[in-house]
Amino acid sequence: MNDEFPQSRRAAVTRQADDLERLPPHSIEAEQGVLGCCLLEPANYLSAARAKLGVGAAFYELRHQTLWLALCALEDARIGIDLITVRQHLKDAGTLEQLGGVSYLTSLPDATPSAANLPFYLDIVTEKHLQRQMVTTFTQAVGQIYADGEKDTGTLFAKVEDDVRRLADAFSGESGERSIKEIVLGTLNIVETTMEHRGKGLQDPNTIPTPWNHLNKLMGGGLHKGEMIVVAARPGMGKTSLAADILMHSAFEQKRKVKFYSLEMQDNSIALRMMCAMAQCEFMSVMQGFVSEQALRGLLAAGAKMAESGLAIEARSLNEVQIRADARQAVRKGCELIVVDYLQIVPPSDRRIAGDMLVRATMVSEAMKAMAKELNVPVIVLSQLSRDIEKNGRRGGEDELFSRAPNPSDLRNSGSIEQDADAILMLWKMPEPARTSDKGQKEWEAWSDYRERRTPPFYRPTNIRIAKQRNGPAEMDVNMVFEKNSMTFHDFYGGTGRSSGTGKVMQSEMETD
Repeated sequence: MNDEFPQSRRAAVTRQADDLERLPPHSIEAEQGVLGCCLLEPANYLSAARAKLGVGAAFYELRHQTLWLALCALEDARIGIDLITVRQHLKDAGTLEQLGGVSYLTSLPDATPSAANLPFYLDIVTEKHLQRQMVTTFTQAVGQIYADGEKDTGTLFAKVEDDVRRLADAFSGESGERSIKEIVLGTLNIVETTMEHRGKGLQDPNTIPTPWNHLNKLMGGGLHKGEMIVVAARPGMGKTSLAADILMHSAFEQKRKVKFYSLEMQDNSIALRMMCAMAQCEFMSVMQGFVSEQALRGLLAAGAKMAESGLAIEARSLNEVQIRADARQAVRKGCELIVVDYLQIVPPSDRRIAGDMLVRATMVSEAMKAMAKELNVPVIVLSQLSRDIEKNGRRGGEDELFSRAPNPSDLRNSGSIEQDADAILMLWKMPEPARTSDKGQKEWEAWSDYRERRTPPFYRPTNIRIAKQRNGPAEMDVNMVFEKNSMTFHDFYGGTGRSSGTGKVMQSEMETD
């Protein structure tokens, strides 16, 4: 028995080696049938065959690829297609003998039983082509497993899954390409659906609202499907809390399935933050064990609500390929919103570029953008701002002030981040008015008095700047306050407006208050 098991394994390996030495899947007869039909009735069949096969890669025989390209070239040049024009084209190109001469060319129409069977020939040719692609994909996967020691198993598995998915889409006919008629009809359907829901007072199904009405108004209703939204800030400004507020609003209030990829914090820490926010209890007191009976009841109720929600938290250190593969599975199960925290610490799938932060950030940004478009869900990607924003500013711990409003170029290791993003939201705090003159002193006193009246204790005024937005206004500030105890954001006073980064929005509100 001990001798039989190794022999059976050796036999299996031998059979696998024999399989790899076989010719790739193909059907010469079906390829001849397609070409024969196109030569018999090019006006009726060539366009249909091109729509199905595309370029000549679907043909296994090189001479069939050569003839197919010649037929496509003649049709594109609007030259009549028959045996004479095809022969002359091949002769001028010097490929007639490579095809097999005039005898092989003229034999193709005669070898075709019926041109009416073209759809069946096309199905055979495309099926064999996909089978060859499957052989290539899995053979490459085997080679990468043995050759590429720089990539871990999870990354290789995610890449193979991505390749297989593309093959599955091709097999099912989901190429992603749509005619202009289909695009126009789909666009009009989106407009009609939006109008219908707006008339009934319902939420637009194509957007996911944030918890803040004024931000939603400036962003066309909220977060749009298929878009990558970057939320950027310096450390300690609350970008994770902002993303958590959006996730909680979607998961708990709107009953949506959402997923949070955290590469910075443990899942327990994230859950505790959210529970404190829902229970409106002080996070630091809970962390230190000082929990009143009332706060404990609130935490238990929040935990029960969270446990029954559609929120999912992934705290493993996944690279961009693994995040995309995992998100694909989540969307198949109904996930409608994805958050990645944060871009600069996502490890690259290619470890050789781990030390090049610019290339690394660019690769991750492009992957997140492609993921948003592929899965057709909003993808919020958190990002850090560079230290340049702090130059000439005054630092004061969590009350740090910047001397100017941030802009997309302040993104750390920006690379293609500002190009890939459909919207960029930046957290910042307006500087106090200068006190170098009597007028400045009065402005500062008014600003300080306004802040004290408008801002309760343990609240920090913070602005959300819409630095970029493809489909809406940009360089707009939404005035918020950050509640330090529960680490949540709230509307400051409802005001929004264009800001030059010098406090003019705040000042205009003070004058009308």
